[in-house]
Amino acid sequence: MTLLSLHIRLAGRWLREVGWFLPVVLAAAGIAAAGLAAVARWSVAAALLLSLLLLVQLHRHRRDLPLLRTTLRHPARALAAEYLLLALPAAGIVALADGGPEALALPAAAPLVSLWPRRRRRATRPLAALRIARTGYSPEWTAALRRHPAAAGIALAATLGAAAIPWTGFPALCLAALLATEVYARNEPLALLLLPGRPAARLLGGKLLTAWRNLFLGSLPAAVLTLVLYPASAWMAAVWIPYAALAMTYAVLAKYAAYDPRTPDAAPSTAARIGLLGLLLPPLLPATLLLTIGYAVRAERNLDRYLHDYD
Repeated sequence: MTLLSLHIRLAGRWLREVGWFLPVVLAAAGIAAAGLAAVARWSVAAALLLSLLLLVQLHRHRRDLPLLRTTLRHPARALAAEYLLLALPAAGIVALADGGPEALALPAAAPLVSLWPRRRRRATRPLAALRIARTGYSPEWTAALRRHPAAAGIALAATLGAAAIPWTGFPALCLAALLATEVYARNEPLALLLLPGRPAARLLGGKLLTAWRNLFLGSLPAAVLTLVLYPASAWMAAVWIPYAALAMTYAVLAKYAAYDPRTPDAAPSTAARIGLLGLLLPPLLPATLLLTIGYAVRAERNLDRYLHDYD
């Protein structure tokens, strides 16, 4: 087997495992930057930051890294080249939209994603002692923070750093809200849903309130810092608050509309992915709103089936 044929097979394997969602979102980030660059310069930086964060998510969730390490002599170089090729379309669109020298930041940083550590942490993690009461008794948020303390720290540092840049604080908080939907990507055991002893409607209401509470409490330092440093950007908070609330609402309802305790790592459906794209592309936002309403009805019915009729 030649190296070229191995790369072709690995590319096919990657497309089967990752699907079309991440490449589409990377291209959408570049298109969004091209459309918004004429309005404000911060949109270019926000789209490039989103593309970089999506590359990090891709690297963290890959399943073929053990195969790469055993079949390639320099797997890190292959990964760096692959991430560079994925970043070039978004960077090219930004450059054509008069993005300026900022467009070179993404191709320069994309190969560094291959150095992101993926070693399994031991039981003595820095956040292993995190009490569930601090996350509003949410098993999703507690488990996510315990599994990914570095990602949580990087997100907090990135939002605080963006708050120091004019007109970037609240767009960065919108991206953080979009990434926070990953908290609801896994299905917890049924025993955790039965533990509160609530009916489906009250359980969903509690999940939504907890999601809003944790997101806005975590975003409060960056939001306050942005308002203190740049009071003229206060009007952007009127966009960020409903956007973040909608992102959390959609994530919770989409999860429990398709909840199945037998498949903890079930992949989201195509409709659910389209709804997430609606949070990135304004033309698809009506589809997200319609899906949110439909998922609200389905989520209550699905939970009723497990809470009362499960056998």
